Amino acid sequence: MSNYTYRQIYKWGDPKKEEKLNHHAAEFLEKSFGIKESPKPHLPGDMDISLERKKTLPAKITNKLKAIVGENNFFDSDFERARHSIGRFYMEILQARMGNVENPPDAVVCPRTQEEVLQIVKLCNEWKIPIIPFAGNSSVTKALQAPKGGVSLDLKNLNKILELNETNTTVTAEAGVFGPVLEKFLNERKDIHAATSLNLLNFLLWVAGLLLKEQGRLPPDMEKWKISLLRLLLLPPKEL
Repeated sequence: MSNYTYRQIYKWGDPKKEEKLNHHAAEFLEKSFGIKESPKPHLPGDMDISLERKKTLPAKITNKLKAIVGENNFFDSDFERARHSIGRFYMEILQARMGNVENPPDAVVCPRTQEEVLQIVKLCNEWKIPIIPFAGNSSVTKALQAPKGGVSLDLKNLNKILELNETNTTVTAEAGVFGPVLEKFLNERKDIHAATSLNLLNFLLWVAGLLLKEQGRLPPDMEKWKISLLRLLLLPPKEL
């Protein structure tokens, strides 16, 4: 199987591992509904990705984006465009199994600094190009889809923990830091403990999650840590 199939982008865990029904479940389905387990996976999604929707960014915009982030941080292959437009919404996964990715972006950029983010946003604003943020690829609301095309802004390179202030209990981190990384960093410090989190929870989503603490949906020890928003690599409106 190729490394550029639909299965590579929608499957949880190891793409090479095929989950099987245990024999109790298989017996129940056959006895109750007359359904026999198929020897082959249904809609395996093992076709090479080929997007019907073609790229529409002008060459001069593509070149400018490459100049900002570097050749190695710019992608516009069908595989990367598809991967950055599918989350974990069931209908997206089902459509991908059938070889259908409806709304891919035109390109994917992976900025390394706040200045690069600023340049990308200014360029896209000037040319009226949509920007879709991309982090943990775990959206269940079709939020990664790009119905008008545009640029997927992948935060994977903005992954540094910048500062820990134990006096006022704040941590400053870049927007692409994942929850487990921040957890590990904090748990290695004496008398500091971060609550268990989801593997695909990035820093921006974690901050948003703190807003739910008043509803009692987060562990009490998270309230000890107030997340500093001053250096999240968000862009001040005056600079735009």
